Amino acid sequence: MRIPEEAIIAVASLFTAANGNSLDSDEKRDIEFHSLSGVNPDLLANTLKEAILEDLDGGSSYRISAYFSLGKKFDRSLIPFLQERLKVEVTRDLDATYQIMIGLDNLEEPIFSATRDGSHSVFDQELNRQDAEAYLNPKRAVP
Repeated sequence: MRIPEEAIIAVASLFTAANGNSLDSDEKRDIEFHSLSGVNPDLLANTLKEAILEDLDGGSSYRISAYFSLGKKFDRSLIPFLQERLKVEVTRDLDATYQIMIGLDNLEEPIFSATRDGSHSVFDQELNRQDAEAYLNPKRAVP
């Protein structure tokens, strides 16, 4: 099973609800529209992980959306997967890198430099690259 790209945001909403957060009517409607009600969140997370690894179309928008969604799961067991994907994406796609970084940050991993004072953006590509590389190899961290 491959989750269609247009359904990935609904998966993120399902993860949000599974974590006990309330959803607005649009998010609920989106989950229903994509027939995701009652689907096991772990199954969906594994399906997204498999799709990322298969990378069938080679397009970054699917991966970016999938990383975004996985970041909404708030599941610490995803840390090793996200770390491995960070190693790949930091040399491949900095937008995808940023989504992974947000997911790791959601899991309280020290991915962003303290010097950034909690301010980060997808547009700070060079800073994001530096932080990702420092996270992956703490010996390269800039003081």
